[in-house]
Amino acid sequence: MSSVQIEVALETKLIELLAKQEYQYITLTTYDFLVPNFREQIYIHNKLRFLKRAQTNPKPH
Repeated sequence: MSSVQIEVALETKLIELLAKQEYQYITLTTYDFLVPNFREQIYIHNKLRFLKRAQTNPKPH
């Protein structure tokens, strides 16, 4: 297997893992689109992590 094939396999696996974490696959056409989209995805990811953590660690009364 060539290094290019290995890189493609790794990228494919990364995309699959991110999809399982509710990230969406999109085509980025410009850098100006990349930055706000990245921020939005990080916000969504962190919000989900916070909500899951709050559900598993309820505050004591």
